[in-house]
Amino acid sequence: MAGRGRTYREGDDYDLIELIWLDKGLEGARGEGNYKKTVIEIANKRLESSNWPSDLSFSSLFEDWRRGSELRDLVKAEMREAFDHMPAGRRPNSFQSFYDKQKVSYYFRYLRKNKVEHRYAGQNTIVDISSGIFRQFLEICSHIVSKALDAGWTPAKGKKIGVEIQNDAIKAYSNDMIKSMGETAGDTSSLSHNEHEVNGRHIINLAESLSALFYHRLHSDVKDGEVIAVAIKGTIEEGSFGKTILDIAVRESVLHRRKQDYPAKTPTGVKFPTYVLNRRLVPRKGLGVKLQGRCEIRIQDVELAARDPESFLRNVVFGSRDKGDEGRQGHLGLWAEMDE
Repeated sequence: MAGRGRTYREGDDYDLIELIWLDKGLEGARGEGNYKKTVIEIANKRLESSNWPSDLSFSSLFEDWRRGSELRDLVKAEMREAFDHMPAGRRPNSFQSFYDKQKVSYYFRYLRKNKVEHRYAGQNTIVDISSGIFRQFLEICSHIVSKALDAGWTPAKGKKIGVEIQNDAIKAYSNDMIKSMGETAGDTSSLSHNEHEVNGRHIINLAESLSALFYHRLHSDVKDGEVIAVAIKGTIEEGSFGKTILDIAVRESVLHRRKQDYPAKTPTGVKFPTYVLNRRLVPRKGLGVKLQGRCEIRIQDVELAARDPESFLRNVVFGSRDKGDEGRQGHLGLWAEMDE
């Protein structure tokens, strides 16, 4: 969960252990193990050790957002119609391929169009949001159960914890991660590497900037718009500000460094270092949790994101280096929409 030299977020006593849950998915069937199965076993053992009712298990504890499933069915029907009307030259080989790659983006665009807020709820969502981190999984569950108990729910009633309680607790947990990284959250002196002054604000800026990039893509018409990963182009020099920011973001669990890097989109065979957003940060900005795909940015863009989020939005997200006020209005509107 945390590497040596951790400084400014509330204490953990864990060292970073290289796991590959995120590279192979949370339900891997090969030697990397099955994260979902493991955390559910942990949860059930905890319920048992706390002497909760014997018929109560993790899978029976959390209500799913059924309205979300109904909306996804509507989206699938719309996607089928869109697929059938695509020109032959642009149509994917099969509807299933088209659906698998674009369903998340279509779903969130449908919600935005119809002014519906996505609810983060259900056991699968809880496992996904934990982002392959055991402690994060336990903390999310604790937040939800505590909020439910405060609202009058008890294990003995035999009812599942409702969707709104889960959603509120998960979003609060997501927001708490950013709050814990404020510039006044503790000693930041050891964040200064080499000649670079690095503080909590830089890490917050990076998280906010990448979230804005992912949000913009999610609601646009680009292919694979639902990604929450970036592949870094350019030479990442040891001792540089960009390398320092990336290392600290991984240490503080804002980003996960993939063990398997993505190849460049050009036929050069070059592979770019790839980083995935900690999915704990997904709910605060209304993002999806899908791990497939990535978008490519330069190492200079990483530095810009940490130092100047507005310029990052203007120059990288909207690509409006020369668009003046039009580009500025676009990125300010995005910030406002994400904070609603």
